[in-house]
Amino acid sequence: MLWEIWLLKRCFSVRFFNLQYKYLSWQLNQCMRQNKRRSKKVARLMRNIFFLTNLAIFRQDEIIAYKMVDLLKLAYGDGILRVDEPMRLMNLCIASMKEKQFATTGYILDAYKPLMRSAIGVNNKEALEQLIVLGNITKKIGKSYLVIKVTNCVFDGVRKIDIRQEENAIIALEALKSMGLIAIKSRDYALLKEAKNLIISLDFCDKNESNQKFVLLLTSWVYQIIKCDDLELFMVFRALCLESAGKEGLNQDIVTGFIEECMNFVGIVAANVRAKCGQELAKLLFELVANRTDNALLVALNVTGKIAKMAIELYGVQKGFSLLFPLLEQGRELLNYELKFVNYSSEFRQRYLFIMIKELILLLDLLAKKEKITATDFLMQINAVWLTYFKREKNKQSVNQFCQLVLQYLLSSRQSRVKHLCESGKELINDPLFTENEKKRLGFSS
Repeated sequence: MLWEIWLLKRCFSVRFFNLQYKYLSWQLNQCMRQNKRRSKKVARLMRNIFFLTNLAIFRQDEIIAYKMVDLLKLAYGDGILRVDEPMRLMNLCIASMKEKQFATTGYILDAYKPLMRSAIGVNNKEALEQLIVLGNITKKIGKSYLVIKVTNCVFDGVRKIDIRQEENAIIALEALKSMGLIAIKSRDYALLKEAKNLIISLDFCDKNESNQKFVLLLTSWVYQIIKCDDLELFMVFRALCLESAGKEGLNQDIVTGFIEECMNFVGIVAANVRAKCGQELAKLLFELVANRTDNALLVALNVTGKIAKMAIELYGVQKGFSLLFPLLEQGRELLNYELKFVNYSSEFRQRYLFIMIKELILLLDLLAKKEKITATDFLMQINAVWLTYFKREKNKQSVNQFCQLVLQYLLSSRQSRVKHLCESGKELINDPLFTENEKKRLGFSS
């Protein structure tokens, strides 16, 4: 094949091409008119079109390459293709990129749309697999307009396959994951939004392996976003999670799986307390577990608690507090709702609040042990730093209310702590921040 191309390249002429082009156009028209197409004849025709396209690429003749690709697009549009057509088209793209014929590459990529429109089943799936490869290659060589063409082909292909079948859903999620990573690494906000909107519009099958692929997509995206600490990218990701959860695109397994995977990069978040996305991640985890099972809530608390613990161990309470802040604010918000809506008390919210307090007490015990102080003293340190985040008295009062509630449970779980309570702790515990009725509802009435 290469020897033939070399020989023809030597004697290639416009006259030779025009004759070949007219002959292939005639053959293609004849083939398009036939109701029953012989596979050998189709294979021979497509082989000749590819041969001349390769020849034009090696000769770096864009005009001839364009004309030959036009024949390919006509053939694909009429359903004239071979079983391994996606692979052959990908090789054609790679050949043009090797010869630095990037304009030709862009034109070849346009042939994917009629190919995927005509391809069914395996062909469309394979086309998406090839486009993932091409997406990574175009990103590597730094040709953004080719990246856009590839992503448009991927999005078009994802829309065309039946994602209710698990096999198709898996390859679609893999393709979307790759395109999203390209968008994140190049800080292409518009492209990531487009990928987000497409994912939300689709109804993926609810099977174990496809759910795992969805989890992998979410964790891969958020990991890269946290690494580059881009808040605008994170907001797009947050919208994807919350909108998908709103339309029940994220089931219990996906939510729990995603939060569990976040445990793998708590160290990265904790090590960079100044990062904007660290706090936002903790907030997002709490938003995702709202009204879900206790298991999902415990996993979220475990992840956010480990982030906070690691940050405070590395930088101390003052500097590491920013990563404990989302957890405390979630507790304060739950308590405020519980006090505000007396007649509409939510059983889930109450349970959520006390699970959070229990986990917070465990965290306080661990941190206090390392600092060689009591858990109550450590809570008062946290209380002092937390109050500096607010100016309004109403907010400061709700901070003190939550800390008093935690302190009450700390003292009730171990009576010996009462004797070692510091002055600020005594002041807080004796401050009348709750009514008797509220105390009864919260379970610490005298």
